[in-house]
Amino acid sequence: MKAAALVAAGVMLLLGACGGGAGAPPANGSASAAATSQATPSAQLTEIRIGITGNTADAALFIAQDRGYFKEQGLTLNVTRVQSANDVVAPLGAGQLDVGGGAISAGLFNAMARGVDLKIVADKGQHSGSPVNGFTSAVVLVVPKSDADKYHTLSDLKGKTVALASVGSGNEIMLDRGLETVGLSEKDISIKTLSFSDMLSALSTHGVDAAVEIEPFVAQGQAKGILVPWLKSEELYAGQEGGVLIFGANMTKLGHDVGDRFMLAYVRGLRDYYDAFGARHKDTDAIVSILAANTDVKDPSLYAQMGFDYIDPNGYVNADPVTYDLDWYANHGLVQQKPDLAQVIDNSYVDNVVKQLGKYPTQ
Repeated sequence: MKAAALVAAGVMLLLGACGGGAGAPPANGSASAAATSQATPSAQLTEIRIGITGNTADAALFIAQDRGYFKEQGLTLNVTRVQSANDVVAPLGAGQLDVGGGAISAGLFNAMARGVDLKIVADKGQHSGSPVNGFTSAVVLVVPKSDADKYHTLSDLKGKTVALASVGSGNEIMLDRGLETVGLSEKDISIKTLSFSDMLSALSTHGVDAAVEIEPFVAQGQAKGILVPWLKSEELYAGQEGGVLIFGANMTKLGHDVGDRFMLAYVRGLRDYYDAFGARHKDTDAIVSILAANTDVKDPSLYAQMGFDYIDPNGYVNADPVTYDLDWYANHGLVQQKPDLAQVIDNSYVDNVVKQLGKYPTQ
């Protein structure tokens, strides 16, 4: 089923109506007897229907799939590509998807508040890059190269036009929070919605004065002399959750331990991602090959120029910024009833993984 049809069917349906084992494998996610003992013959693999955008933020999923971590846990992924993270909410609630990945949104919170059984279960990218962990940012506030000397502090954006991919989004919250540090808000700028790819053209023709851009377009625009990176996402809003994994109600119907096994495979892929693009730079070429084969960024040489978001190698969601974002949506009238985050952020799956793999030794 194509993504558009899947989403439409999910919307119509919505309108109509775990245990982990002990073990001690190496902290870098290497397999052990404890981690692989639940694997089943390929004919008996449990299918997990997952909706993702398929960009580099889904790196850990592609790594775990390519390296056989899901298969070792008796699972196989049936991947549906969607245009945006909002497109997974309705199919998850309707039981057409088991897992979804993407950015936190007002739509997700509204579905939860209506009682749709969705759980935020793991980190999939946050704005917490630092010299210590070795990560920078895949989301950057950029300006035209020819105007770079005009921008020194965020107060210089007053009265300017800034491109965003969408309003009512995490990136809008990030920009607004950054502006607050200089006594401004989004009301002091003009926002123009453009796709990330169209932002490059708008910057080159001065159709916009700045843009909240993502990789690989930041690296591409810089290589073409169109833009210069100004402020990284962690400089605008440190710690913000850029993406999460979401389990739909159907995950529990697949078996009490399926969620645990899925999370074990995912976190192993996540730790490989962390090793490759963080401070260790371990096995990076092999990981780049996997991503070039599975994402739209096909040129391996581009990865060396790109920034990558930090993801907690233990898989934990950074809950405090999620609370801030929920309050922002509510204050801006985008969420009418706030869900109880204590009920919708479920750390039990990553808790079980950490018991098996051990806590990742971060600096």
